[in-house]
Amino acid sequence: MGVFFSISMVAVSSYQSLAVPIETRGKLFGWISTGYVLPQVVLLPIWEYQVTHGHFIAYLAFPPLLAILAGVASFFLPKISRAEREKAQTETENGEWGRWEDLFRLPPFWILQISAFLFGFINSAVLQYMPALLNTRGLIASYFMVSNATMAITLRIFTARLLDAINRKAAIGFAIMIMGVGLQFVLLSGSNAALIFGGFFYGIGMGFGFPIILALMPDVIPRNLRPKGISMSFLTIDVAFIMCPLVIGYTSALLRLDTMMHIFGYFAAIAGPLLYFAFWRAVIKKESA
Repeated sequence: MGVFFSISMVAVSSYQSLAVPIETRGKLFGWISTGYVLPQVVLLPIWEYQVTHGHFIAYLAFPPLLAILAGVASFFLPKISRAEREKAQTETENGEWGRWEDLFRLPPFWILQISAFLFGFINSAVLQYMPALLNTRGLIASYFMVSNATMAITLRIFTARLLDAINRKAAIGFAIMIMGVGLQFVLLSGSNAALIFGGFFYGIGMGFGFPIILALMPDVIPRNLRPKGISMSFLTIDVAFIMCPLVIGYTSALLRLDTMMHIFGYFAAIAGPLLYFAFWRAVIKKESA
């Protein structure tokens, strides 16, 4: 599953970087990210109902059904235009793709990896452990999940043009900061109403953060290095998702889960602005010089 998930993500992202014009990249990646989160709003309540009412066969039928639908939909994707293919051939010297050393020598590439890791790590902690933590407090975790996804989708639909207007290199750090602050608010929630509000606030950071990360990949990585660079970027996000439970697993022997989540929230709230002031600001100044 991991092998084919990785192949599909890199293939889809590489296609997007070629098919989506740079002038509308923020807006269209916002719509793409909307589709990524939409199941949390539409399907999560259905799955929760199926599991709680014992409809396990119907629940287990969803993944293969969605996979088949995705496979069928791929046949209807428009082909890359001839002009775009010729431009790619010219920029890559007719098929001579860059080397790994060329990719690793790009300073913005490493800043992108730090940004992707921070985003993936915080989001992984929230998605994997927040529902269990909220359930132990007698709160309904799906209220947070649905409100978070709803806010993310709403932002990506109604403020899609903003993703093109803002400087994405400057915005990603502050999106991570909002996620950290929202995480703290959720942890301090004592009622389902407060939980919904916290989900909305966290969804602001997550709603902007994910499409910005997706758009930064082709923003930062030259065309001839994109297959390698996009693969590495998604690997970084996956490593963050793998490391998060390992970190929580080992530290839970010393600290409680809610304490660790608070630490993650403080870390994101501080690391987000540092990401801009310590790294991205220099890249922005160099590009504008």
